[in-house]
Amino acid sequence: MNNVNLFHAMYVVACETTSRLQTLENDKFSLANQVSHLSSVNEQLLSELRTSQQLYLTKGFHRCQSMCEKVFPDLNFQQVSYTEDELTNRLLNGWLPSRPDVPSAPATTPMN
Repeated sequence: MNNVNLFHAMYVVACETTSRLQTLENDKFSLANQVSHLSSVNEQLLSELRTSQQLYLTKGFHRCQSMCEKVFPDLNFQQVSYTEDELTNRLLNGWLPSRPDVPSAPATTPMN
């Protein structure tokens, strides 16, 4: 009878262990799916952030260009093809002396 109880106890432990292992395996797959989903959501959010940053920079560039046209009316920004980087560099370096078709100093028109 002792052997029967021992085998029964071992069987119960084996069944519980198998059940727990199956639960852990299911949890592992569930977590893997959640990680995959979160990774996908993260990529989508990063893409939207990049798009939004680019739109913000482009709007800022056009706003800066418009303000420069008001401050420097002798420059026609539609004819001078500055890229955003070129305009930024030129503004940071003190204006536009390196282009022969562009005045080297801003107009002296007073601002109101």
